[in-house]
Amino acid sequence: MQFPKEVMSLSELKKMGFPTRVLYQAASAKNSGSFKSGNAGKTAQWYFMTEDFNAWLNRQAELQKRS
Repeated sequence: MQFPKEVMSLSELKKMGFPTRVLYQAASAKNSGSFKSGNAGKTAQWYFMTEDFNAWLNRQAELQKRS
């Protein structure tokens, strides 16, 4: 999948049509390319490195096929 930017926020990905549940699952997973913005409080925003996020999505799809 092609993404318009190299780093995208959770809200930008939601606007692209990704379900909130999937994005929060990716944010808590290792190797999904997710990180929080500089401030560590509750208002910190999640960001995703789109190349790593795409690889994580592909791995999840492969795991679903195996099940």
